[in-house]
Amino acid sequence: MFRLGLLVCFYNDLELLDATVAQVLLYQMIKCSHLRGFQAGVQKLKAELLDIAMENQTLNETLGSLSDAVVGLTYSQLESLSPEAVHGAISTLNQVSGWAKSQVIILSAKYLAHEKVLSFYNVSQMGALLAGVSTQAFCSMKRKDISQVLRSAVSQYVSDLSPAQQQGILSKMVQAEDTAPGIVEIQGTFFKEVSLFDLRRQPGFNSTVLKDKELGRSQALFLYELLLKTTRRPEELLSAGQLVKGVTCSHIDAMSTDFFLAHFQDFQNNFALLSPYQVNCLAWKYWEVSRLSMPPFLLAALPAHYLASVPASQCVPFLISLGKSWLDSLVLDSHKKTSVLRKVQQCLDNSIADEYTVDIMGNLLCHLPAAIIDRGISPRAWATALHGLRDCPDLNPEQKAAVRLKLLGQYGLPQHWTAETTKDLGPFLVLFSGDELSSIATK
Repeated sequence: MFRLGLLVCFYNDLELLDATVAQVLLYQMIKCSHLRGFQAGVQKLKAELLDIAMENQTLNETLGSLSDAVVGLTYSQLESLSPEAVHGAISTLNQVSGWAKSQVIILSAKYLAHEKVLSFYNVSQMGALLAGVSTQAFCSMKRKDISQVLRSAVSQYVSDLSPAQQQGILSKMVQAEDTAPGIVEIQGTFFKEVSLFDLRRQPGFNSTVLKDKELGRSQALFLYELLLKTTRRPEELLSAGQLVKGVTCSHIDAMSTDFFLAHFQDFQNNFALLSPYQVNCLAWKYWEVSRLSMPPFLLAALPAHYLASVPASQCVPFLISLGKSWLDSLVLDSHKKTSVLRKVQQCLDNSIADEYTVDIMGNLLCHLPAAIIDRGISPRAWATALHGLRDCPDLNPEQKAAVRLKLLGQYGLPQHWTAETTKDLGPFLVLFSGDELSSIATK
């Protein structure tokens, strides 16, 4: 029972289950939310286990032991809960995802009815239920408590709030005549909600206080240009959190050759923050000032024929450099991406011979054509390649089919797999049907 792993998501032997075992299975099924393509069946199984888990017990008694299956409770069931039951189960409820807005409103109201006063402590316990707190309730909190909320772990849920709720919090933070402390204390993603008007009223911004804040591009541009006028060390701005988002092509063109080459690493360190337009500007700048030392991955941002300048002797540096970035964010045009991948395949000679080549590929593994996955990866390299393919966010149908064929060739049909095999394959279970996997869920 405790060794099922992801197979619990396909469990179908429900006839002899008692309430205790059903609750154990529900707890194990938390991991099933990661299985894309099977959620309809997973939710049906959770609903059936939920019914068994509540046999001969009230909902108030079992609430804390129902795991994330509680999202399947109806409006009337939630309304029937006592504030004491919600308070007692908050450590479970605050970790559950997938709530409907109406559900979190009901649960939040019941939790706060028990707590009476809205303070930092009780808000910090709410987790995913934070979205159910009304705008008026946020506005009634002390600014000190709001500030603590924004610095605590529960701040990760602030992005789930409605615009009205977020504005309620922001208005509380900047309502004092001196807005500086309030704005500076806003950290993380929520800082993106601060208006340019409020930023303009903020004196004393510097690169240090911005390092823990997520910036929108308009905010980054405003702050970069503001600080560029006053700083004596402009290089500090390139490594100051997300300020690099505000660097324009005009800024890049205005950099001296020595400054650009000396601090290009700051751009490379923050590559994930750059827009394709910024990367294109960096590529042209590097091509103009020092094409011989240009990082090979930047060639992918230039017109396709520039890839011809990569000789066979430079294939390894080209693959390493390109594999450290995400191609989808580097190249948006599909035809150009095809040209880049054609160059990659040329460098590979359409095959991957060993683990060393897999390591060189990096994120490029996610873009391997199905034909190479199926026939071009040697047995020696396959285990390492399979481990790398786990991290690919969006394999296309052809790639998935090729991986599925390789797994069938390696492990045989699913009904012959052991529990250990299914754990090893983890995210690749979605490549097989529920019928194929259900036969081993009851082993």
